[in-house]
Amino acid sequence: MKVIAWICVATLCFARVGFSQGTWTFITPQGKEAFSARFEDAGDFKEGLAPVKKDGKWGFITKNGDWKLEPKYDLAHSHSEGMAAVMLNDKWGFVSIECKEIVAPKYDVVHSFKEGRAVVALGTHFGFIDKTGNEVVKPNFSFADDFSEGVAVVQNGAAYGYIDKTGKTVVGFMYERAYPFSEGLGAVRKKGLWGFVDATGKEVLPCQYQRLDAVFHEGVALVLFEGKYSYINNKGKDVHVLLKADGAGPFKEGMAPFQLKNKFGYIDREHFREPIAKYEAVRAFKEGRGAVQIAGQWGYVDKTGKEIVPPAYDQAEDYSEGLAAVQLKGLWGYLDGGGTVAVTPVYAAAGPFSEGLARVAPIN
Repeated sequence: MKVIAWICVATLCFARVGFSQGTWTFITPQGKEAFSARFEDAGDFKEGLAPVKKDGKWGFITKNGDWKLEPKYDLAHSHSEGMAAVMLNDKWGFVSIECKEIVAPKYDVVHSFKEGRAVVALGTHFGFIDKTGNEVVKPNFSFADDFSEGVAVVQNGAAYGYIDKTGKTVVGFMYERAYPFSEGLGAVRKKGLWGFVDATGKEVLPCQYQRLDAVFHEGVALVLFEGKYSYINNKGKDVHVLLKADGAGPFKEGMAPFQLKNKFGYIDREHFREPIAKYEAVRAFKEGRGAVQIAGQWGYVDKTGKEIVPPAYDQAEDYSEGLAAVQLKGLWGYLDGGGTVAVTPVYAAAGPFSEGLARVAPIN
């Protein structure tokens, strides 16, 4: 049996900064173009701005299609916590929500800001900066992950531990692997076995599990202990034992994907009904809907298992702001929450709705 972070077969997963499909623009939920401008590539709107590519360079636009920052960078990501990563000459820096360059491009690797800090790397040495560009944790680690619940995973040599936002060690470097905190606990591995620690470094759940889902979701985590897979709570107590399953994943909106032989289905968190696996593939639930595949075609089910949208589409993405991108006969459009076509499939590619607009690639 295997732990499944998410399950998806032959689906299109949208990149943060778009993907090349000719020209791009943005539409409203009614399918109307938000403005007439066209771009070579585009990312999602975040915090009122979207990164777009024009004449080979990236800048940022407002929801009116006006330039907030004229194209000047080789690559740009959407804003997060008021800061956006930008690249110039293979080096990364950051601009503010006002599109002022706060951190000149000088880093080899950067992550988006999380909890007021961003991972940065000079060569193979990782650290953290704040929103002024100050290196609050010098790039001295061989690996660093984003901050989550006030602490971050870092690697010192071969060992992993956790630090706080000042760089102080809060969980010692004694683990073979570690993952970000979720719901007050972080997954760690020692001598080949997994457990969970709290922010004080205490092993709340001792390293005794052969395998586990990396984080707690909705109060439970999937673990393998003494040959038995089960969902446990943060006290280590079995909440639900999986008697028949070849794979399972984390809960999202009360539903978790699972696998039985070569078929997939969902486990209901509230009722833990005996799951039925009948689909070729499934996606995690989003906005009360799960995408499912039968005979190569995709549709959507609700939490009772009712088919809201019978499988009839070549591809189907997660719902976002009440709409889901679907592909039919090679063209993309959108469905509303009831499964009715909201935007006719006429686009070469389509991204999720974000802040009321979606990026699409019209057929030239």
